[in-house]
Amino acid sequence: EVVQARIHSFVQGLSKLGQAGFDVFHAHDGIGANALLMLRCQGLVGAYVRTVHHVDASFGDPVVDAWEAQSIRQADRLICVSESWVPKLRERFQREAQVIHNGVDVYRFSPVPQATDADLARRLGLGTGPVYLMVGGIEARKNTVGALQAFVQLRARVPQAQLLIAGGASLLDHGPYRQRFEQVLAQAGLQAGPGQPVVLSGVLADADMPALYRLATALLFPSLLEGFGLAVVEAMASGVPVIVSRQEPFTDFLGPDDALWV
Repeated sequence: EVVQARIHSFVQGLSKLGQAGFDVFHAHDGIGANALLMLRCQGLVGAYVRTVHHVDASFGDPVVDAWEAQSIRQADRLICVSESWVPKLRERFQREAQVIHNGVDVYRFSPVPQATDADLARRLGLGTGPVYLMVGGIEARKNTVGALQAFVQLRARVPQAQLLIAGGASLLDHGPYRQRFEQVLAQAGLQAGPGQPVVLSGVLADADMPALYRLATALLFPSLLEGFGLAVVEAMASGVPVIVSRQEPFTDFLGPDDALWV
């Protein structure tokens, strides 16, 4: 129902632009793409391009799964952000996609300190010890529990270390996985909150992201499923070492010496 309501909202808003002379519309998820498909059927949109970052095995709802599939199959053109997803889209949806890699603005994401960095550190309660950053919230595909288990081992040797997890907005229900995360946290006797060993910032303002990377000692990105992993190159542009899974798509664009592989 939430997805359907958002598709409807897109249709209502975009229908006002349909006669404004635009030739191509672009969506980067199934919600926007389904809205464009509906508008194309109504003759209000001439064509639409869909970028597919990654595709989950299932969203846990057959209707949402069907919407996702049709938004990919019915797109006039497909884009994906890493080479490893081209054969996956071909096999699953019988569609060809063009690869356009993600990139970052190296003037925005920079290792040069800014005055706002210290303010963000105070707001989050970051100390002087090493700070290990995760971006994307607590999700199974992000392997957050695995990262927490590794952090517990690290804390035994480096008691001042902090794990900072940013983000987490999602339409999907990650409640059961978050319960596993909280169980591991409780078993280790660690607290979560500002100034605590584990800091859960939630969704931060986009303007805070460059400072967030600069405050990190390293980015932890041991994901099990990604389309590209934009946070990896944002961190690298910020001068921050990255720790990533030794699998696609990271092996598509990172060399052997570009990251610490796990």
